[in-house]
Amino acid sequence: MIRIWCVNTDTHIRTLEGPNDHSGAVGFIAFSQDSTLVASASNDKMLIWRVNAGEYTQILESPEGPSGAVSTIAFSHDSTLVVSGSTNGIVQIWCVDMGKCKQSVTGHSSWITSAAFSCDSILMTSASNGKMMRICSVGDRRMQGGNQRWHYNRCFVICSRYYAFTDYSRHFYYT
Repeated sequence: MIRIWCVNTDTHIRTLEGPNDHSGAVGFIAFSQDSTLVASASNDKMLIWRVNAGEYTQILESPEGPSGAVSTIAFSHDSTLVVSGSTNGIVQIWCVDMGKCKQSVTGHSSWITSAAFSCDSILMTSASNGKMMRICSVGDRRMQGGNQRWHYNRCFVICSRYYAFTDYSRHFYYT
């Protein structure tokens, strides 16, 4: 069950729940850019919810089976994709409409701490607890770059299509 609250008025707006939704605690949620969708992740599954309807519309399941406990989740800016990172170092890009894994990114040696899309949804970047950042093209699966020499970083943000930066330091990466 997920409860949505208005921050300004401290008012409960909606509860998201349904049959066979999360059996355990929800560890991560993300809103789409227009706030019409919510992605939620727990140890047992990931769900896409329509906020106005108050029910989930997709269960995100990989044909390869579970890829570890989800450690981060985020929408693309156009809300057509969701990226999830797992404790086993695998990043997966999901099609929101189909509920299927479209792309898997490997190469991290530790759990994924953060993942995000560029503003145009062409690039996806991920960071891990193993001091690594990777930048990948969405669709053609080409690695655009990455770095493992930076400090122990837990988070980063995509500024634009061209730059990604880490949260705790001032390293920039140009693609």
